[in-house]
Amino acid sequence: MYRDELTAEGLVRALGRAVQAFPSLSKEQLEILKDRMIENGFTDQRAIDAVNHVIDNFEGWNKTPNIANFIGFDRRIKTLTHRELNLKHDKGEIEWDDYVPVDVGLEKPKWVKREEVVRYGLKRWVSPGTGAGA
Repeated sequence: MYRDELTAEGLVRALGRAVQAFPSLSKEQLEILKDRMIENGFTDQRAIDAVNHVIDNFEGWNKTPNIANFIGFDRRIKTLTHRELNLKHDKGEIEWDDYVPVDVGLEKPKWVKREEVVRYGLKRWVSPGTGAGA
């Protein structure tokens, strides 16, 4: 779902927010967290989302979250192929109108729940050469 890059400014912003919320994080922990975010392919937005997730969900009064609390965050969206969508529809599991095609960087679209497209600002699929949605 994340299509942006990880920049030095984005890392500073995310790590700064983590320090604001958890001042007991050491410089060594922040350095390891930075390295792990880079190694795990984080983007600026995913780094901020991970820090915000830990801020919102960490349980442990007067405790410091560990690196895994941040790195373990990942927002995934369930996507379906056109065939999978048809099969689920034929079984009565889903309604066609609840799904829309999105661009995931492949030659064909994937189908995602309409509310997730809006919530996460996903890019709608545009058929090559037509300028219209699939």
